[in-house]
Amino acid sequence: MCNKEYNERLLPLNQTHLADIKAQFPHQSAYADELYAVLTKDLSPQVNLFVTFMLLKEMFDQNVRGIFGTFGKVLYAPLSIVAKTGEHEWTRFRPRAVNELHTSFLSFMMAKPNRHALNALLGRQGLCFSQAHCCGITFGAVADIAEFEKSELFKARNTLRSYAESMAMPVVEVPFEEVPLITSDLGDAERTFYKMYEEVFAKMTPQQPQDFVDTTKDALWDSIVVKVANVPEDSRVAVA
Repeated sequence: MCNKEYNERLLPLNQTHLADIKAQFPHQSAYADELYAVLTKDLSPQVNLFVTFMLLKEMFDQNVRGIFGTFGKVLYAPLSIVAKTGEHEWTRFRPRAVNELHTSFLSFMMAKPNRHALNALLGRQGLCFSQAHCCGITFGAVADIAEFEKSELFKARNTLRSYAESMAMPVVEVPFEEVPLITSDLGDAERTFYKMYEEVFAKMTPQQPQDFVDTTKDALWDSIVVKVANVPEDSRVAVA
């Protein structure tokens, strides 16, 4: 059964979500259909991933540039917000929405076929997405993303973030209002992205467990268990 504390913004992406998004962004309807198909092929992604790539496309089409805008049409969605909080110490701040997206995006990045299919979809419009450093999504024109990833800024941020990760520096969940003003991750565009994220979810149709539980996954589990190696016979579940 589902966890009673489930988060509607981390539900499995489904047709109700697709309809809601198309109602909110009717001019992006064709893109929404294609994006949905790419994200859900042999995968059960979380809905906030779908919302993220809808919003990044919407912002790009509105000619919004993020904190890396000096490299061209580049948008950025931070998955943690780094700030210097002491001598030789940096803290990774994650407001609720940032923490949610951190979870779903890193999971998606392990789905190689879907990653490639999404970039193929975006590539037809001269766009791409990439993983920026340890914790962030870049989205924009292919040439501009490539230019940014060759830059000294990109290399320096990678070095600092990986250092903070390996030193196990603090991860703090706070509201956006409590994030320090000086960070390496948060400008007006990035704040706008997360503001839009909240607004989109506020308009989504509420769903209950019975709306998204997929009972076919029980049979899928059985088919997996009987095919894997080195599992004790008495622990296997017979295929129905």
